Amino acid sequence: MFLFVCSCKQRFSKLESDKLLAYNKAIDELATKPTHPNNADSILNTWKVFNRDAVVLADTNLNASVKYNLGRMYAQKNVDSSKFYLQQGLELVEQGSDFLAVKARIYTGMGNLAYSETLEHQANYYYNKAAIIVLADSTVKLSDMSKAIMLLSASQSNKNLQQYSLAYKMDLAAFKLMPKLPPNSVNQQKVLVQLIIDIYKSNLPDKDVE
Repeated sequence: MFLFVCSCKQRFSKLESDKLLAYNKAIDELATKPTHPNNADSILNTWKVFNRDAVVLADTNLNASVKYNLGRMYAQKNVDSSKFYLQQGLELVEQGSDFLAVKARIYTGMGNLAYSETLEHQANYYYNKAAIIVLADSTVKLSDMSKAIMLLSASQSNKNLQQYSLAYKMDLAAFKLMPKLPPNSVNQQKVLVQLIIDIYKSNLPDKDVE
C-alpha cells in the first residue's frame, strides 16, 4: 500500500512538471512571436486567456511573466493598463530572491514607461535595478541581447543624470557581451561610442580603465 501511494505521488509530480514545462514553452513562444497590426489583437487576447488560466495563476513565475507581457503589449496603446499589469507582476516577485529574469524584464518595462513620461529619475531607478540583476548574476536566464539592452538602457539613463562612473561600469559589462551578439547588431557600435563618452566625461584614472 505504501509503495502504491509513493508511486501515485511520483506520477502526479511528473504530470505536474510536464504541464508546467508545456506552459513555459507556450508562453516563451508567444513572447517571441513577432507582433504586427494584423495579429496584435489576437496575441493580446491570448495573453488575457493565459492571465485567467488556473495553472498560470498558481505558478509565480508564469503569472509574473504573463503580467509582464500584458504590460509590454499595452505599453504603446494604454499606458495606465501597462502600468497596472507591470505593477501586478512586480508585486508577485519583488520581495523574493528568485524569478530574477522576469523581475529584470519588469524593471526595464517600468523604466521604459517612466522614460516615456519624462520621469528621468524614476526611469533611472528601474533601469538600474534591472542592470544590477544582470551584473550580479551571470547565470540569470536572459538572452545576451536582452542583457546588453538592459545594461545600455541603464548606462544611457545614468549618463543623462551625469552618473558617468556608473554608466562606464554598465557599458563595460555590455561591451564584454558584444562577441556573443550578431556582428551587425546596432548595439555593437552603440556600446563603443558610449564607452568613449563615459571615459571622457567621468575623468576615470588610467588604472580604472580596463
